[in-house]
This record gives sequence, structure tokens and C-alpha cells, in this order.
Amino acid sequence: MDDIKLAGLMEYELRVLKAFEDKLNGSKVETLLIEKLLALYYRGEFPIRRARVLIEKFKVMRYKEINMQMTAMALAEEAIELLKSDDTGQDTSLLHLRPHYLAIAYSWIGILMLESGKQAIDSFKRALIIWRSILANIPLCFNGADVSQYDIENTKKNIDDVERFYRHLQMLADFFGMSNQPINHILTLKLMLGLNNGIKDDVNASYSVESVTLYIQIGKIYLNLGYTGKAGLAFSQAKVILDSHRCDDDAQLSWMLGYSHYLCAIGNMDKRLF
Repeated sequence: MDDIKLAGLMEYELRVLKAFEDKLNGSKVETLLIEKLLALYYRGEFPIRRARVLIEKFKVMRYKEINMQMTAMALAEEAIELLKSDDTGQDTSLLHLRPHYLAIAYSWIGILMLESGKQAIDSFKRALIIWRSILANIPLCFNGADVSQYDIENTKKNIDDVERFYRHLQMLADFFGMSNQPINHILTLKLMLGLNNGIKDDVNASYSVESVTLYIQIGKIYLNLGYTGKAGLAFSQAKVILDSHRCDDDAQLSWMLGYSHYLCAIGNMDKRLF
């Protein structure tokens, strides 16, 4: 087996470890695999693959002691440099994934900068713009928001592991919520709604419960910002999905609580929920 095929197997093993990181501690094996991959993926020959692995190393370094954060930042910056380079070496077949990897790197840099007390507006803005471009042909998950199979498949191929990307967006949404970045929070939730419209494999489950929850979150954020009209629209969109699909009691209750709060906020005490 040649080195590149071996590297492919190691990357697969790394992803398997990541998928089960909540259940087992595979950090030592992850670090070993990452170092072996970086030794195989030379900058000039495999810049995109090397950048992909550098991002994984960044995530490992980020959770270490504070004095490792500068090293983590350098890794992300190297990944961005490689992804922005015109020289693709033997990675021309991965060009369609380069924007996605670039956005991932920008988002991690933004998180690290904010955690270090620095401004991170540009990094997050760049990441969100790239992802919005990737999902440009996918409308938000909603009744009547049809999307062609061609657009679904064409979008999927530009995202490396849709489920993993969705989890990354969930993490970002939580981060924006905790760091009081409502606009970025809304934009991220809308990206998740786009993924729920045929991009994720478990579309039926996502369409109902997850999409209702996302619209409720968007409604609450708009309400806190004072955009009552946009908040009302988000709650209405959630209600349409609730009425059209079988959702669990938690989703129903969550909508009722959110919408009740909305009615109180706009001073409408007489409107019925149903």
C-alpha cells in the first residue's frame, strides 16, 4: 500500500475516533495519527489535505493549556495560507472542498481570538459568507421551499461530511449565544435550516423537530433585538411546520412557550395560541 492510500485510511480512522470522542478518550491516538498525516502531506504536494489535518490539530491544541493557544493559532493561519494558495499540487480533485475548509478555519480562528479577548468580527464574517455562498441554491427548510435534486447533490459535494458540519454549526450557534453575538447567531441558525432542507441525510426527522426548534430560537433572538415583525414571522414558520408534521410534545411545548412570550412582548394578551 502506498503512502497516500495509507494516509487516507488514517484520516478515516481519525474521523471514527472523533465520532466517538464523547465515549472514549482517544486523544493520544488522534495526536499520533495527525503527526503521521502531516509527515505524509507535504505543503507543495498536498496543500488542501495538509490544511485539513492542520485544522484537526488546531482543535486538539485548543483544548490544551493556555500557553498552547498561540501554537493553535499558528496552525489555523498556516491552514488558511495553504487553502488560499494558487498552488494545489496533487490536490486538484479537492478544489471543490477548499472554500468549506477555509470557512472552518476562519470560524476556529474567530473562536480562539474571542476567547483571547480579541476582536473576531472579520473571521466570523468571512466564514459565514463562504457558507452562505455554498448553500446559495438551498432555501431555508420550510413548507413549499422546494429544492431540486441537482442543487442538493451539487451542494453536498462542496461540504466535507454534512453531519459533522451540522454539529460544527450547532457549536458555533451555542458559542454566539453565549458570547452575545445575535446577528451571527441568527445567520448560523439559518445555515442549519438550509442543511435541513434536503442536505442532511435524516431530512424527515430534521424537517420537523429540529427546524421548529431553530425557528423558535430565531424568533426569540429577533424579539430580544426588538424586531417583533421578524420574530412573529419566525414563530409563524415554526407553527406551519408543527401543523404539517408529526412533532413530539417537547417541540409543541417549546413553541407554545416561545410564542406566548412573543405575544406578551408585543402587548397582545387576547390572541389564542390555537
